[in-house]
Amino acid sequence: MINKLYLDYAAATPIDSTVLDQMLGSLQYFANPSSSHSLGMEARKVLHQQKQRIAMVIGAKTQDIILTSGGSESDNLALHKLKLGQDPVVITTHAEHKASAKSIEALGLETFYLDLDQKGRINLIEFERILKLDRPTLVVIGMISIEVGLVRDLKLIKKIIYDDRKRRSDQQVDHSIYWHCDGSGAGGLLPYRVEAIGADSLSLNAAKIYGPKGSGALYLSDRAKKLISPLVLGGGQQAGLRSGTESIFLATGLASALELSDKKRKLEVQRLRDLKKLFARLIQAELPSESVIINSSSDYHLANYLHLSLPGRRGLELMSQLDARGVIVSTSSACDASDQEVSPVLLALGMELELASSSLRVTLGRATSNDDIIRLVKGLKEII
Repeated sequence: MINKLYLDYAAATPIDSTVLDQMLGSLQYFANPSSSHSLGMEARKVLHQQKQRIAMVIGAKTQDIILTSGGSESDNLALHKLKLGQDPVVITTHAEHKASAKSIEALGLETFYLDLDQKGRINLIEFERILKLDRPTLVVIGMISIEVGLVRDLKLIKKIIYDDRKRRSDQQVDHSIYWHCDGSGAGGLLPYRVEAIGADSLSLNAAKIYGPKGSGALYLSDRAKKLISPLVLGGGQQAGLRSGTESIFLATGLASALELSDKKRKLEVQRLRDLKKLFARLIQAELPSESVIINSSSDYHLANYLHLSLPGRRGLELMSQLDARGVIVSTSSACDASDQEVSPVLLALGMELELASSSLRVTLGRATSNDDIIRLVKGLKEII
């Protein structure tokens, strides 16, 4: 049997052994955290401690954290039935998390999709122009452009939003701006500090940071808590915003994975960038010129992303051929479950049809080594 080389870490990560150990240790707290007896109170205390750990990593208050089943639920909770005021508009892009995109469609509001260049960068002039329409505004822009992994300039986006809020206040325009940011795609390779990001709500997903699937969280600012409505009704847990008995097991997984990712981030980012440089050198030395185009080579892209185009070939065919050689990659975001030949996100980025249809998304992880990069290049050589 061929030893598999996994290079699809943007889709899912294995559970880290440290995270798993902490999760297994939490199984002793099996009582319902909402129960009033001593075991229930003990479970409630442990659950609160996990939310404290999550809040500490992102620089939030414990009461700002709503535990969810993952990034998709967090995006849905943040966006559905928002109390935005009369005649609201949405500002977003075609390169957002699928759950954010579908939630926007469900709102049925007038939506402006910002133009993106081939590197996924937002047209900020257009962004400022739409904000000046002075209507209640929902901004949905995540930490990265999915597919190619371009890191958004959140500092500049925050400045534009905050400056326009001040302008509206000075001009006594009584229409607010609400910003939801999906952080799932960052994979723990960017800091999640909510004050620095500046969004009203932020989605987190344990499955992308070496934690368990089915575990996530939604950060909500004080103003956001007044504007959102619950998706799940029931016993009124989590301030009535997400009913249902909380899982200490899954909350421990998210808390542990977040802490570990935060601790490892700086060294891991540098290690992954070195691996990408090795890949670029090997491609240049061993493959015909222009046979492989690297679309994510700059430091503005997430450190583990290698988005490639192989002109004249089909992405799905290339993925299958690599899979047969034991190299596991993808053609697009796993959040889009359809087997489309061409990702609409890549077309929205202005990528030519030929390049978009010949694309592969390779994402590296903690287990990826120099030898793995050499094996990847060898696999590409065999199928070109």
